[in-house]
Amino acid sequence: MKHLLEVNNLSYAYHTLQGETLVLDHVNFSIEQGEFVAIVGPSGCGKSTLLSLICHLLEPDSGEIVLGDHKKTGYMLQKDHLLEWRTTYKNIALGPEIACQSSLDLSQKIDTMLTNYQLDGFRNAKPNQLSGGMRQRAALIRTLMTEPDLLLLDEPFSALDYQTRLSVSDDVWDILKHEKKTALLITHDISEAISMADRIIILSARPATVKKEISVKLSCPGERTPFLSRSSPEFKDYFNLVWKELNHDE
Repeated sequence: MKHLLEVNNLSYAYHTLQGETLVLDHVNFSIEQGEFVAIVGPSGCGKSTLLSLICHLLEPDSGEIVLGDHKKTGYMLQKDHLLEWRTTYKNIALGPEIACQSSLDLSQKIDTMLTNYQLDGFRNAKPNQLSGGMRQRAALIRTLMTEPDLLLLDEPFSALDYQTRLSVSDDVWDILKHEKKTALLITHDISEAISMADRIIILSARPATVKKEISVKLSCPGERTPFLSRSSPEFKDYFNLVWKELNHDE
């Protein structure tokens, strides 16, 4: 099967007046079409830097990033960055407007997305009138409006309280599965990674390399969701495995 994304021997260092700091050291992994992959690692190991390299905000010092022909990435950041003076509708329309997409096609698509993901009653609301979960849903829909093939999620739930995080992770999961999107999630939350991902990539401390890759297979009553995944009998075993890898001194 052809990979949607390949990261081959990727290395990157930050350069300052004080010298060079190697952040990523020969990182290798791939992602298949339709996969949901989570990356975990110690704080400061270069997880967000890796996403910046994948979407070409930074250029690697060595190695390569191979994205399938004519494939696009979408980037969802830790904060929703909704524009406070724009309505939900106008925030979602921002990317396509910049790309000069047909206004008729745009309006129909946004209306469908608002209806499908329970925001149709808030199309004219400003961001300060939305709950944290609604804001994240609006931010995700805004990202999806550019029709990315690979969605990069940089700790998108970190600013939410715990109860809202559980609810929004289910929302995001449902939207991505419905839209048949491939996703790469950066998170420091082991439970979040296990509950959402098909596969977990564990990075070492800086300079980061890939320590281990773990395929996640959980038994859930009915269709798997992030919330139901947490009560799976295998969940604690995956948690202990990831915890051990993150805390094991090489």
